[in-house]
Amino acid sequence: MENQVYRRKGAVTTLQLTTLAILLAIRFALDYLPEIDLGVTKMGFGFVGAALTGAIAGPIPAMILGAAHDILKFALGGAKGVYFPGYTLTAIVGGLIYGLGLHRQTKTPLRIFLTVLAVTLICNLGLNTLWTMMVQKKAIMAILPVRFYKNMASLVVNSVVLYYLFNNEPVKRLIEQIQFPSLLRKK
Repeated sequence: MENQVYRRKGAVTTLQLTTLAILLAIRFALDYLPEIDLGVTKMGFGFVGAALTGAIAGPIPAMILGAAHDILKFALGGAKGVYFPGYTLTAIVGGLIYGLGLHRQTKTPLRIFLTVLAVTLICNLGLNTLWTMMVQKKAIMAILPVRFYKNMASLVVNSVVLYYLFNNEPVKRLIEQIQFPSLLRKK
């Protein structure tokens, strides 16, 4: 039990800061897992770290960690291509969506699917398509059809993976124990 006398209201605790550091490390570790070939597309596991961060820490810390991960990944040489701040914005929006959709919420199949659908439509098909058009100077119709089918395939797989992750008993207990208080809602 923390001593509430010496804690400023709204201050980040040592446990929360440590948890954020571990979540960032998990996101980097997931980047190094090999991608799975689904035939139509390849699927990585970066979404798991983003969703886990949103579920544990909430939208605001998930946004900050998304930006930190994107920038550090590029700075440490783990990103492909040149740095483009639009992709950092996508990581921030993804953290917001996962945080709003999963933090302190019951992880039902519908909730997980709708959260992953929002990330897929807004971040992957929306923002990332726009950034790819700008960086690669390609017309939208040249890249959107392929991106659409790739993202529809990964939508289903990502939803199933997150459902089983968040409904695994040890993971559920861990999230309940270390989950951050909500910064957006008054109780």
